[in-house]
Amino acid sequence: MGLFSPTFMKPGKGIDKDEPQLRSFFRFFDVFFRKFWHIIRLNLIYALTMLPTFVIVFLLAGLVADTFFAMEKVQNLLQSMARQGAEYLNDPQTFEYEFSRLIVTFDLSIRFFIAFTFTIFWGMGPASAGFHRVLRSFSKEEHAWVWSDFKDAVKDNLKQALIVYLIDVLAFVIFFIAFLVYGQMPGPLGTLRYVILMLLFVYTLMHQYLYPIMVTFDLKLKDIYRNAMLFAVGKLPSNLFVFLLLALIHFGSVFLCIQYGGAYTIPLLGTILVLELFVLLSFSGLLVNFNTYPKIKKYMIDPLPEQD
Repeated sequence: MGLFSPTFMKPGKGIDKDEPQLRSFFRFFDVFFRKFWHIIRLNLIYALTMLPTFVIVFLLAGLVADTFFAMEKVQNLLQSMARQGAEYLNDPQTFEYEFSRLIVTFDLSIRFFIAFTFTIFWGMGPASAGFHRVLRSFSKEEHAWVWSDFKDAVKDNLKQALIVYLIDVLAFVIFFIAFLVYGQMPGPLGTLRYVILMLLFVYTLMHQYLYPIMVTFDLKLKDIYRNAMLFAVGKLPSNLFVFLLLALIHFGSVFLCIQYGGAYTIPLLGTILVLELFVLLSFSGLLVNFNTYPKIKKYMIDPLPEQD
């Protein structure tokens, strides 16, 4: 099953082998534009309600920032940039000021980047449960009351979603420390850092399914994780495709602005930030649910006895 699988298309006469993906592709954008104002509302609700958990990850990301700044090459680069800034202003005494300003700017940028990446690929706990509950309904082309369905899903899944978030925070710290430790070891032990990266990647793909399964079934947490892992590995091609799309949407555009924006870099980055606040988070969430729900329906819902 691919990202735009025809699993829940309406029954009809047979179609060519290559046609369903195209039709489902258009169906995705049909849903997106028909629900556009609801998607904007959901995006704003999600952006506001995830702020507490976002701030926690933002502060925790200081672990990475501090390690980053401790590197000699980074220190040399920042000092070189500060000297260039001081020379440009023709005031050597501004070196310390420029150096401090660069450290603060880079520190905040690294923290925000990590917290935002955490949001996109792992989610933000209870707020993500409500977020995926509404988007699951949209992907099924069912009606959803944006605020009430969001609020009910947060309430119903509060405990499990909060535990998932805490596990994610702990996993972030463990993966980071393990990668640092094994990365500094010589020989075969040093190669374990690549094993850690593979585990991190699988763990990331699991999050495409964790919250959709959570809001769809009344399962124990261990069963949610087990099914998410099976889907992450068993449906790797489409999951990888969605992962790449998310990376392209949220980070590819920023890279292009920085690389080719020139004098318009700051306004373009500001425009991307506004789009993130209003629509891009929900657009990405809808992509994820278009990929995950057909699989969940086929392998978890359809096999259930009719009376259940």
